Amino acid sequence: TIALSVGYGLYFGNLVLLPLWLQTDIGYTATEAGLVMAPVGLFAVLLSPLTGKILPRTDPRYIATLSFLVFALCFWMRSRYTTGVDTYSLLLPTLIQGIGMAGFFIPLVSITLSGLPGNRIPAASGL
Repeated sequence: TIALSVGYGLYFGNLVLLPLWLQTDIGYTATEAGLVMAPVGLFAVLLSPLTGKILPRTDPRYIATLSFLVFALCFWMRSRYTTGVDTYSLLLPTLIQGIGMAGFFIPLVSITLSGLPGNRIPAASGL
């Protein structure tokens, strides 16, 4: 639960703060900031089925840990931004973050719901 909360906080905090910074300090329009953030879904959509396929054969904690490391790399890359950042430097960490997303949410939800009887899973996932 703690890992899931921290991961969601990091992801959504970044999802809100980066476009806000791009619009207020760099001079991007809302559309341009959205286009910079859009690639995050590319690898997430492409790699999520792969994560679901390897999940039964692998410990989900390893996949989630690897995802946290990918997030750490992405956020480290973003920590080096200045107001003179170019578009490529903005897009590369966004693509990398999509890789981390594909292996983050699915394993942690699987861990959270493991051990519950089938009739309680819908209520637990709703919480």
